[in-house]
Amino acid sequence: MIAKNKKKIPFIFIFAFKSPDNFSIEINTKKERYLLKTMEKLFVYKKINFKKINQNILKAVPILSYSNDEYKNNTNKAGFNKQMIAFKKFILRKNKFNSILFAIKIMSFCKKLII
Repeated sequence: MIAKNKKKIPFIFIFAFKSPDNFSIEINTKKERYLLKTMEKLFVYKKINFKKINQNILKAVPILSYSNDEYKNNTNKAGFNKQMIAFKKFILRKNKFNSILFAIKIMSFCKKLII
């Protein structure tokens, strides 16, 4: 899926549910390329070098200027701590109203994502 933000910067979302590859988001500006692949790892590329493979072939190699791995900062999966805190707040609140209709809507939405 390709989209553009308000500043006309293109975003490329790649998700293939039955693919062995992970989800990714790619953002290309005039100066940089941002790649979230897996969602917990960020790579920023600013330049490209050309490497000569043989007399007739040049290979474009992006130069990594920044990277961040969420797993190195946290032993849990990204977002797990916030999810755990929200669940704890939900359990501890006094009014625990649940709706079966809301649950059915959520399940229907999830099925659409899978199919």
